[in-house]
Amino acid sequence: MNIRSVLFVIICIAAAWGVSLILTQQRVLLEGENKLQNIQQNITPFIWDFKVIEQDVVESFLPYWDTNTVDKTLTASSNKPQLSLNFSADVINTYRHHRLLLKTQTEFSGKLVLQFKTDLASAEYYYSPSLTLQGKIHDIDLAELSWKQLTGKQLSRGQQWGAKAHKVSSLVLIFSDLQNQLKIQSIALPMENKDLSVNHFTLDCSGKIEGQLSPLLQNVNVFNVSETCPLPSTYMWLKRQMQLQFPGSILTVKTWLPWNKLSSGPHKVNQNYTTIGIFNVVLYGFVVLMMLLAVIINRSCSLVKIFKNIKHYKTSQAYGLILFPSFVILIALLAWHPISLVAYKNLHFYFIWAVIQQLFLGYVLAEKVFYARSKDKITASLMAALVFSLLHLPSVSLFLLTFSAGFFWAMAWLTFKRVIPLAISHAVLALSFYAIASDKILYSAKVLHWFWE
Repeated sequence: MNIRSVLFVIICIAAAWGVSLILTQQRVLLEGENKLQNIQQNITPFIWDFKVIEQDVVESFLPYWDTNTVDKTLTASSNKPQLSLNFSADVINTYRHHRLLLKTQTEFSGKLVLQFKTDLASAEYYYSPSLTLQGKIHDIDLAELSWKQLTGKQLSRGQQWGAKAHKVSSLVLIFSDLQNQLKIQSIALPMENKDLSVNHFTLDCSGKIEGQLSPLLQNVNVFNVSETCPLPSTYMWLKRQMQLQFPGSILTVKTWLPWNKLSSGPHKVNQNYTTIGIFNVVLYGFVVLMMLLAVIINRSCSLVKIFKNIKHYKTSQAYGLILFPSFVILIALLAWHPISLVAYKNLHFYFIWAVIQQLFLGYVLAEKVFYARSKDKITASLMAALVFSLLHLPSVSLFLLTFSAGFFWAMAWLTFKRVIPLAISHAVLALSFYAIASDKILYSAKVLHWFWE
């Protein structure tokens, strides 16, 4: 095996780490500065104008509506439509947003019930009274409503908007008794309390707030990460943690070269930052470049032939030699952290996805692309694993994990050519890892530009 191949893999891993870290820092900083700009200009980020329907409405509620791409309105397709507004994992600080402004294109006559939750995973729902509406513009003071709390089958009265730490994580509009066609133009939770003060705090990578002052929900809390966190996922985890603890907070980071640009218009809370071109160009350009270099280096190397021919083992040997190491790793994971059987409820679906990935990793990359040229199983497996792991950026955790596992799986394919045990190993270990990995380490199993969503 030529030393150039090993050096290239090491350099590529270091470069992937750096690129992912810098891109994530820039993305977090850009979002934070846009939020702060909104507050300074008294512009609400909670506005749904349906210019991009899929960003504004939770997907499972779209069947209730017909979308008009010309005038950007939602038209009810049933007599009792429901609308869940998309927050994109953000939460509302109800101290600043206690009014709901509903605008319709045509005169609306009917009833409306509002539903909210303080936590998406909670079983507690809060319902407003049934509101009779008439006209095109409806300004509802949410703080004046007496909400009903539903927990399981228990119903209680007297809850107030924002009673639990001023936090709301989902908002649903339930319409009924429509007297005419309902065409929604926009929905907003306007910014209130113009005299809010902006307080700055310093944060470390563990989420510890430095200093003696404590953040207040009534203020705008800006948290600046004072150190460089080793994993991009840590920044995403910090953003989520601060948002949950202090709704409406802003996370910023110190970067060596800020090269982002603020949005020209108001920053919407559900704005999809993954569509920002420069970030995607850098990320995908790096991935493609490293993949091309891997192919070129593999072709030009003069390698020591460790294995001249691929051996064909019996099926029983293949299953044993592939699944036994996987079983040992699984036992180690269980010893480290207990795993509930619920984590494997989608094992059958993930197994199919694992088969596809293993055929791509083993048959396409390891065998046809790299082994066909090098005739060296170790080099071919290294390069195949590298390409496979590059597709899991910018999550460095997934990148390192898939590189290590990918090398084993690629070697196993070149040796045994048995996709079923490889897919079993892949599916079980992947689901186990997702079940025990903390958000600080993993944050999300999404890859490429979806990681930042």
